[in-house]
Amino acid sequence: MLPVLLLFTALIVYGSLYPWQFHAAAVPGNPLLILLQSWSFEVNRYFVKDTAVNIVLYVPFGAACYLWLVKRPQWLKLVAPMLLALSLSASMEMLQLYDGKRVCSMLDVVTNFAGAGFGIVLAASFRPYVSMRPRAAAPVFLLLCWISANYYPFMPDLSGYHLLAKLRAFAVPSFAPVVFFGAFATWLAAARVMEAAYSRPWFLLLLASLPLRFFVSGLTLTWTEIASAAAASVIWLSWPVKARGHDLALAALSLLAILATGLSPFHFAPNRQEISWIPFRALFSTEWETGFGIFFRKSFAYGSSIWLLASAGLPLLYSGAGVAIVLALLEGAQLWLPNHVSESTDPLHALMLAWILARLSRNVNRSQRVC
Repeated sequence: MLPVLLLFTALIVYGSLYPWQFHAAAVPGNPLLILLQSWSFEVNRYFVKDTAVNIVLYVPFGAACYLWLVKRPQWLKLVAPMLLALSLSASMEMLQLYDGKRVCSMLDVVTNFAGAGFGIVLAASFRPYVSMRPRAAAPVFLLLCWISANYYPFMPDLSGYHLLAKLRAFAVPSFAPVVFFGAFATWLAAARVMEAAYSRPWFLLLLASLPLRFFVSGLTLTWTEIASAAAASVIWLSWPVKARGHDLALAALSLLAILATGLSPFHFAPNRQEISWIPFRALFSTEWETGFGIFFRKSFAYGSSIWLLASAGLPLLYSGAGVAIVLALLEGAQLWLPNHVSESTDPLHALMLAWILARLSRNVNRSQRVC
């Protein structure tokens, strides 16, 4: 649970300091005293939205901290999460004194504190129902990749104007076959990963989260995504739990989706392009929000394909090598695709994911032997 807690902490730091535009400022006094005196606010719709966001932001932090300390004395697993939440929130608010677009507010600390307390209550109430299955470390890692792929950059956008614009765009029917196929394979892989981490019915939670995209900055929802999610849910819920060849079929589907996406729109040029041999060059040379969004989507697509092959019986490192070879061949084909950039990144990305999944599986096996 500690890695999950660290992840939520990183997300809070990221969201609190976004877009990371600091400046040198002459702070008029002790930052802590300034924070303690910053109580001014005006009750309006923006105040209500900010309060809701500040509470929700710290709910998973409080819950993860409680579950991390679940075997400790009762007073410690109640007090420690609240103190950690208070320290983290106060630190973020004081750092915002050096961000011209942010306002240091003690009220934010209070609402963050309340959100952490609510998270503790939820974790204590529902802990018997959310315990992970054995060997779930790798599937949970992949679920985090899926969440990042679908909700990055994680910044809430509660503007009524933006929501109306997104709904107007959603009202216009559209359908892209290649996008549908890729999303369909991704949803089935996500369902299998969720089943491995928790249980099959929890897949419905992923489906229920789809409308949240309307409330994330820079994201929206399309009819193609809705159709792919609906089709995948029908197939998944009607698929027998112990069907033979289950994971191998899903792995093949995932790899076909990767190939279809990588070769689309299938317009080959007569002249070959140059290949970029510097790993992750495109990630850091494009705008960081766009680059990391693509990175997370590829992480789930490649990681879930590797994990599904391993779950079907192939050794994990061999699965990673196989996916890396497929991606290397795809990069070779992209030398003749003008709309793509051929680079060495994706095969290396697959090998890195295979190593991470292998380490997670090894740690689980080691802890089981100790027990």
